[in-house]
Amino acid sequence: MTEKYIRLANLLRDLIASNTKSGIHKLPSEAQLSKQYGVSRETVRRALALLIEEGLIETRKGSGSYATGLAGDSKLNRIAIMLPCENEYIYPSVINDIQTTLNQRGYSSVIYQTENNVSTERELLKELIRNPVRGLIVEGCKSALPNPNLDLYERLRHAGTSIVFLHNYYAALSDCIHITDDNYYGGYLLGKHLIEQNHTKIAGLFKSDDMQGPERYNGLVSAIRDSGLPIPDKHIAWFSTEELKDLEKKQDTGFLLEFIRKQLKSCTAVICYNDEIAYWLIKELQYANLRVPEDIAVACFDNSYLSELSAVRITS
Repeated sequence: MTEKYIRLANLLRDLIASNTKSGIHKLPSEAQLSKQYGVSRETVRRALALLIEEGLIETRKGSGSYATGLAGDSKLNRIAIMLPCENEYIYPSVINDIQTTLNQRGYSSVIYQTENNVSTERELLKELIRNPVRGLIVEGCKSALPNPNLDLYERLRHAGTSIVFLHNYYAALSDCIHITDDNYYGGYLLGKHLIEQNHTKIAGLFKSDDMQGPERYNGLVSAIRDSGLPIPDKHIAWFSTEELKDLEKKQDTGFLLEFIRKQLKSCTAVICYNDEIAYWLIKELQYANLRVPEDIAVACFDNSYLSELSAVRITS
């Protein structure tokens, strides 16, 4: 006959699974469990010790027992990480931090790459519906635009997959947890900094189809507005994901050359969408015999290794 504490542990596993779906992570006290299931406190303690050994719960001194979020079957403790890429720019360090934290908590992870492509995102979401995961950490594709894949995100959520958006989110899914930079304030700070350095004609080069671009642009023009300077419409340029891919893979600098020729003319400073664009722009400026920062100051976002590797150290 199965011992009482093992039977109780089985019941508590079901309770934990049910409570977790309802957002309840704390277990009743030992006294409450003893009364609820008609067993001794010693039986409760042995059952809880078994669940601790399995990694299903943890005890917090003076507070009680809490579900860790792990499932008894390790196959069910998989987290998907869906990012534009895994081996370029800021993503290797981001992935390392996420995986280290997940591993410490007993979760495994699998990496998916979207290349910021909506159709690729859709196929990957279909795969996750066929092979469910406990959670999804995702940077949305072309987040500044309407997204046709929201139906699949909703299906995942309905099936019990927790979703956390990183760097951006979809406005229609704003109730999902999202962890983002304060892009507006970042743009405002960079604009204010350049204005304080006596720059009165500031250009901007931003990504059009991810929400970080419009938010950073909004911060810049708000700083310019608040300083009493005219809004620099003719000095603002936009580029797309496809143009960025051509720059990265083919070194096609066409949109940068067009920006220098048209929008940058007569400006003494420019704010770029990120370090990567600033890095490439500085190269093109040097080819055009423009000195940085003597002729034109360059500022940007992300403070990555590229801000250090550039021929001129970039304000980021």
